[in-house]
Amino acid sequence: MRIKPDNWHHHHTRRLFHISQLLVWVCMAIVVTGGVLVNGVNSYAQVVVDSDTADITAQVGNINPGPTSTGTIIKPTPEPIPPALEPMVTINAPAGTEQKNQTINGQQEVVWIFKYDRPYFYGITNIPSALITLTITGAERLSATSNATLDGKWDWKAPLPLKAGEYNIVATASYPLDSSVNATASLYFNIQLDNDETAPSDTATPSKPTTPSKPGTMEPPVAPESGTSFALQLVIPKEFKEIRAGDSFLAKLSVTPTPPLDGKSEDLPVLFVIQNQAGDVVTENKEMLIITGDMVFNKTFYTSQKLATGTYTLYAISKNADQTVIASDSFEIKIEPAAAPLQIYKPINIALVTSSIGLMLLFMIIAFFEYRRVSALTKIIRQLSPNSQP
Repeated sequence: MRIKPDNWHHHHTRRLFHISQLLVWVCMAIVVTGGVLVNGVNSYAQVVVDSDTADITAQVGNINPGPTSTGTIIKPTPEPIPPALEPMVTINAPAGTEQKNQTINGQQEVVWIFKYDRPYFYGITNIPSALITLTITGAERLSATSNATLDGKWDWKAPLPLKAGEYNIVATASYPLDSSVNATASLYFNIQLDNDETAPSDTATPSKPTTPSKPGTMEPPVAPESGTSFALQLVIPKEFKEIRAGDSFLAKLSVTPTPPLDGKSEDLPVLFVIQNQAGDVVTENKEMLIITGDMVFNKTFYTSQKLATGTYTLYAISKNADQTVIASDSFEIKIEPAAAPLQIYKPINIALVTSSIGLMLLFMIIAFFEYRRVSALTKIIRQLSPNSQP
C-alpha cells in the first residue's frame, strides 16, 4: 500500500488564518467607518444664523471639520403690502336691488331697499388682504369682520336675519400690520320684508347668490352683562383656503375685550356656523371661551364628505353689550383627482450592506478552504483503509 502525499501543509492553515483575520478586520473597519459617516454628519452638522447670513458646518466625529458654507438668508416680504396710493374701499349692494333718494341728516342720500332680511354687500379695496370691519347701526346693532383677498375683493352676507327697519353700514378696510393705514365707505339701506318677494339675482357677483336660505337651529349666544364688549376676528390660513370635502381645516379666532380685563376672566359664548353660498347652514355648534385678555384661539373644523364644490363661509357669532358681534372668513371646497398610490422608499444603510457582503465573502472563503482540507483528509483515510488498493 502506498500513501499519496497530502497537499495540505501547516503553512496553508496559517495562510487561511491570516486571510480570515484580515477579512474580519476589513469588515470591522467598513462597519465602523460607515457608522461614523452616517451618524457623525447628522450629529455634528451645525447651522449658525445671524440677521442676514447662515454658516453651515459639517464635522464627522473627531475628524477634521468639512468646509463651511455661508449664504444670504432670503427673508420673505411681509404679505400683504400696504398700498402706495391713498387707501380706498368701496361698498355695494347686489345688482337689481331697489334704490331711492332720501333726505338723511339734511342731505340727499341713496338708500338701498332689501326685500329680504339677510342683506349681502361686496366691494374692493387697494389694500391687499385687508381686514374689513363692518359697523351696522339702526334697527339693530352689529359689528362684523371679514377679510379681503390678495387683490382687494371682499364680500359679506348677514348670517342672521335682521329686523325690518332703517340701517347704516360703514365698511373700514385696514392694513393688517398697521391699522392706521385704512379707508372707509358707507351706505344706507332699509329692510322691508315682503313674503311675496324673493331676493334678486346678483349679476355683479354670480358666485354669491342672495336667494332665501335655510336658517340654523341655534340662536346666537348672549354674553353675561359685565360692561365688557368683545371684538372678534376670524382668519382661515391660506393653506386651508382650498380643501376637499371631508378634510378638516384650521381657523384662528382673535378676541379683543374692551375695556381691558386687567387680570380678570370672563366667559364668552360663541356660535360657530358654516354656511354655503346660498346661506344654508351646513354645521353649527356653540362653545364657551374663557377670556383673560387679548387672545387667539386655534380652532379645528371638520367638513362632510358630502359637501358640494363651491364657496363656504365660517362665522363666529356672539351677542354682547347690546350688539351682535360677527367674524367671518371663507374657504373653497374643490374636487381633486385621486392621488396616485404612494410609493415609500426606505433609505439604504450602506454600512450594513457592505458589512453583510464582507461577511458573506469571508464565510465563502472559509468554507472553500475547509472543503479542501476535508477532501485531503478523506483521501488520506481512503489510502490508509485496508480495502484500498496498493
